[in-house]
Amino acid sequence: MADAAPALPGARVAYLVRHADAVARGSWPRRDGDRPLSDLGRRQADALAEVLAPHDGPALARALSSSALRCRETLVPAARRAGVDLEQLDELAEGSDPLVALDAVVRTAMSVAQGASVVACSHGDVIDGLLETLEPAGVEVVGPLRAPKASVWELEVEAGALRRARYVAPPVPADV
Repeated sequence: MADAAPALPGARVAYLVRHADAVARGSWPRRDGDRPLSDLGRRQADALAEVLAPHDGPALARALSSSALRCRETLVPAARRAGVDLEQLDELAEGSDPLVALDAVVRTAMSVAQGASVVACSHGDVIDGLLETLEPAGVEVVGPLRAPKASVWELEVEAGALRRARYVAPPVPADV
C-alpha cells in the first residue's frame, strides 16, 4: 500500500475494512443484514479494490466478511480482482466481540504465505471496539483512531500478534 512504513521482518498483512456506504438503516424496510450498499458505497467498493488488491502489491490470498450484505458487497470487487472466494465469518458480524474478531483476523493472516495479504470487512461497532484496545496492548498505531465507512486499517501481524496498525482513509471514487 502506498506510503506505508517498511514492513516488520516476517510480518503478514491484514486489511480490516469498515463496510462502504450503505442504504440508510431507517429507510430500509427489510432485515438489516440484507441492507445493500448505496450508489456511493458501490463506487467506494470499486475504489477499494485497487487499494486491497493492487496489481503491483502483495497478493490478496483470502477475503473474509461479515454475513451482512453491505460487507460482502464491499469486498466483492477486490475478491474478484484477486481471484479469491469471499468467506463469511461470524466473528465479523455486527455486535461481535472486537477481540474475538481481531483474533480471527490475526489467525487468518498467519495462515497465508509471507508476502500475501488478507482482507476482512466488518462493522463500525466491531472496529471501533477493536481500535480502543490497540494502544493499551502496545500496538504501534499510525494515524487517527477512527473508522469511517470504506476506511481501511492495515494490520501487521508478526509471530501471531498484532504489532502495527495504520489508518488508511476511505478512497475517493473516480467519479466524485
